Amino acid sequence: MDKPTKTITIKVNGKERPYRPYIEEKTMERKEDLMVVEEREHNEMSSEQKARPRRWRAHSPRWRSAMVAIVLAVLLGTSFGFGVLTIIPKQEREVPASATLKEETIDEQNESPSLDPLSVFVVQGGAFTNEQTLKTYVNKLQAAHFPTLTVGKDPVYLLIGIGLRKEDLASFVEAYQQIGQETYVKPWNVSVKMNKDHRQFFEELITFSTSLFSVKTIDEEQWKTLKTMYDQLDETEKKGHLGKAYNALLAYKQTNEKAAIWQAQQHLLNVLKSS
Repeated sequence: MDKPTKTITIKVNGKERPYRPYIEEKTMERKEDLMVVEEREHNEMSSEQKARPRRWRAHSPRWRSAMVAIVLAVLLGTSFGFGVLTIIPKQEREVPASATLKEETIDEQNESPSLDPLSVFVVQGGAFTNEQTLKTYVNKLQAAHFPTLTVGKDPVYLLIGIGLRKEDLASFVEAYQQIGQETYVKPWNVSVKMNKDHRQFFEELITFSTSLFSVKTIDEEQWKTLKTMYDQLDETEKKGHLGKAYNALLAYKQTNEKAAIWQAQQHLLNVLKSS
């Protein structure tokens, strides 16, 4: 009769189970192998994770702060650049403008003569292409003490009166009609070389001559103003056409002869020729 075999039991997880040395050893070896494999895989995964760069997450607070800083930097840089581009051209435009204004101010202070366009009205006695016919008309008018001025070439224009306004020459036109002279009143632009004061004196002389011929009253204060302008001329200018026109008008004031007005008109027309 065989002896009963002793069974060795062990507790695993709170339960008794028979111990089989060979099976348990194999099981333990497998567990150890699995643990080694798992540990190796874990180490490999850890190494791979360490080598792989960390990605930003959209919801990360650090990512949001970085994006806000970048946007602010771009906005500030753009605003500064636009401001520089806006200010520099404006400064470049202002400098020439100041220089031009300064030059104009100097010119006004010096009151140097300039060729400024002057618009007047003239009485035209005709336009001639034949020199002999023109000479006949000029001699006829001069014999009657009327003013004459020839300008231009082919045709040559014959000017016989000057005024600042068309209606101021109505009395002159009527006087020419009485001797059978055809007339035509038209605007005339000319550049006169004179300063501001001389130009004003020239215009006043024209106004006086047309007004006196129309028998309009000119008071003493106006004569005093005209004399003040005349006194401001130097001796050479007083001997010129402006001075002679003033003396002719002054002679009319004393004699009341219209021939003196025609003489003043002659000198005023000569100013147009000499400019």
